[in-house]
Amino acid sequence: MRVSSSPTLSAAPRAVPTGPERWEPARPGGRLALHVAGLALLLLVLVPLLGGDGLFSADEGAAAAQTRLLSEDRGWGLDHPLPALDPEGENFALEFSSPVPRADGGLAAAPFAKHPAYPVLLTPFNDLGGLRAMTLTSVLGTIAAAAAAGLLVRRLAPGLEWLAVWATGLATPLFVDSWILIAHTLGAALVAAATLGVIRADETRRPAALVTAGVAMVGAVLLRNEATLFGVALAVTAVTVGVWGRRRWLAVGGGVVLAATVIGYLVDGVLADLVTGGDSGTFQAGVGGTGFLEGRILGALLTLLTPSYGALGLPDMLLVLSVGALAGAVVVARRRPEDIAGIRLFAAVAALAAVGRAFLVPDVVPGLFIAAPALTAGLAAVSRRSLGTTTARVLAGTSALFFGAVLATQYASGGSGEWGGRYFALALPLLVPLAIAALRDVATGLRAEALRPLVAAFLVVALASALMGGRALRGAEERNGAVVDGIAEAAAELEDPVVVSTAGAAPRFAWEQVVAGGDWLLLPIEQLAGRLTELRADGRDLVLATSEPDEARPLTAGYTTISDEPIALGSAWTVIGLRSP
Repeated sequence: MRVSSSPTLSAAPRAVPTGPERWEPARPGGRLALHVAGLALLLLVLVPLLGGDGLFSADEGAAAAQTRLLSEDRGWGLDHPLPALDPEGENFALEFSSPVPRADGGLAAAPFAKHPAYPVLLTPFNDLGGLRAMTLTSVLGTIAAAAAAGLLVRRLAPGLEWLAVWATGLATPLFVDSWILIAHTLGAALVAAATLGVIRADETRRPAALVTAGVAMVGAVLLRNEATLFGVALAVTAVTVGVWGRRRWLAVGGGVVLAATVIGYLVDGVLADLVTGGDSGTFQAGVGGTGFLEGRILGALLTLLTPSYGALGLPDMLLVLSVGALAGAVVVARRRPEDIAGIRLFAAVAALAAVGRAFLVPDVVPGLFIAAPALTAGLAAVSRRSLGTTTARVLAGTSALFFGAVLATQYASGGSGEWGGRYFALALPLLVPLAIAALRDVATGLRAEALRPLVAAFLVVALASALMGGRALRGAEERNGAVVDGIAEAAAELEDPVVVSTAGAAPRFAWEQVVAGGDWLLLPIEQLAGRLTELRADGRDLVLATSEPDEARPLTAGYTTISDEPIALGSAWTVIGLRSP
């Protein structure tokens, strides 16, 4: 049997043992739009199930609160409900809010001023259908990112555009990010469009492609901090590859991206200053309370390799086993394609472990390479041969520099509640094409009896990963929603209470109550005793939301406790209803 010389294979054919028919990819240009539409339909069907009224991340509450203020024509600033008690605004309920000047000198703060373009973008969606409609922007971002990945794969593995669409939309953290209101999917779509624009400019030598790249890059920087890092990474890579390979348009594209990144950064700062009166702050490295090197190591382990936030258990071990076994199957297929038994064994272990993990406790997985096992195994196939094209070098170089920049600047605690290292999400539409092209090269050397179990394992692991992510998303939203409901129930039993939280997450989860005009304060546990004395003197009832109940209860002496229940569903929060003496 001769080896196929299909024009869809960019690399030269290689000799393989004779045997049954080998796999060949379909011809290029095959119905990309149809598959994008199919992914869109699937995600939209899932909106009632996954795109509900709950929040996965506290950051979502800040964006939603700011959008609601704009939608109700209340401007950027939320008035402080208790200025007499907190004249400096240190205990404003919504964490990380930015002070906003008032003509009358009153206290007000913007819940989300660091990227003003984002709540402006969300406002018409809020008008259309509230939080669920706002979340549709994230769904649209994933669809656009998947389409961009398909167009990038067309340049590396023609005929597999459809696979890139479904892999990006279902087998990466962008699937979970589709239901989270923090602009990760929009940022990923825009930086992928910028990358595609640079590559198209190199191919076509048309300025229009550079305009597309520049506009997309400005848009990304207006939405996400890490887009600035991505823009620099793409610019450096494009200039380097362009100069090295004497590709003038590619190098020019890098310069355009760098200029667009700087413009986006400056415009974003100007907009934030307009909102806050010049006190918006700037993007800084998230070193936090650890040493620099220690923080980099801790952050890398957490956001790349950690299977859960809890102690290592059976679900974590199954997930790690699934990732390792699938990657092992790829390595065997790459180095010993004739070892059909070994490929089958690794593939079976990967599939069984993935299914077992998907139906166990739906914990959140912070590590990118653990949360996306199919992508991780695909990247294990990347070799010098698969990086032989200009497009592959641009994608690989940009991703590597971007990952390094994120690792150097992120918090030691990562994204603090995330599915798959959320600060790396922007590079996912670039990583998927690299993985698919590398797997294509591996597949061309396999007999059908070796390829079938490998493909089946990838399919099972990818679908199990999506199921696992969806269950974890719903579980987190239910736990966070229980905190909000517990606060509302306790407040209903009291007379005009002040709601006090000892940590910033609860008010952000309960953003609708805060924006509606309730009396809320954010009081760290060390400030609680003094402020409770003042509130008790005013005769105010209290609802205390705390993740440190043992430390908080002794400070409530003098109040009558009417309820004191830990929030159900595994939440760390306790809500305590207190009637004033």
